Amino acid sequence: MIKIDGEGISKLSDIAKMTPLQILTPMSHEILERGPEYRRRFVEWGVFHVEPSYYPIYKKFTKALRQRNSLLKTDPGTVSSWNQIVGGLGEEMNRLREDYFNLLQSTFTDELEQLNIDGTIEMTWKRGWDEGLSLAGVLKQREPSDIKQGYTQVGPHRADIRLLFEGRSAFTSISRGQQKMIISALHLAQAAITQKLTGIMPILLFDDLVAELDAENRDRLLRRINQIGCQAFITATDRPGEVGDIEMNEIRIESGTVTPTDHVS
Repeated sequence: MIKIDGEGISKLSDIAKMTPLQILTPMSHEILERGPEYRRRFVEWGVFHVEPSYYPIYKKFTKALRQRNSLLKTDPGTVSSWNQIVGGLGEEMNRLREDYFNLLQSTFTDELEQLNIDGTIEMTWKRGWDEGLSLAGVLKQREPSDIKQGYTQVGPHRADIRLLFEGRSAFTSISRGQQKMIISALHLAQAAITQKLTGIMPILLFDDLVAELDAENRDRLLRRINQIGCQAFITATDRPGEVGDIEMNEIRIESGTVTPTDHVS
């Protein structure tokens, strides 16, 4: 059993709330390359940590959406009774997401400047249904199509982030190294927001940080991580450079043997 201050903790969400992590791996480019769910999860992770009401609303919405989808297949005549419930919860979810995204957008811009990332990068939020329309109204309008397809086609579960680099898709027009710097800026922005709104210092876990980065970008990223002041764990097959003004503790793992080294800088 996991205990915090002597009290047992049974929910993973409680543990996650107390230890906000930002994890960047060699697969993190998937947030740009793969489907909307990867980008949606990124936003949800951030909202979860700064807005206590989000997770309960998310659970209620998910349950209501599951029920509506079931009725679309088994009892289409009763689907209308769920439009208001799904619509109301979905709009509340989106409101919290958009509030967070607006803050993420401005903080992301700041991190891009700190990392000296060249080029015009635009990030916009797509909420999952047409702007200016109520979700309940759109669900009612889309009922015939939803019944035919057997699932709910609009709503916050269809939301997405759109990232453009110089007006083009950020995952088709730039190198992996550029992608990594942009994704790193996103994670650092999210860490900064969590720290600012909750007072809890996130933990950064960066796997193979130096891969695909040239020395200049590597040093910029390491210095920025150091400036933020979060506890950071960085793995690499080689030392991440010789950045003289950054202090770090180094642990070497060779042939399964863990060897702590002296404090290095």
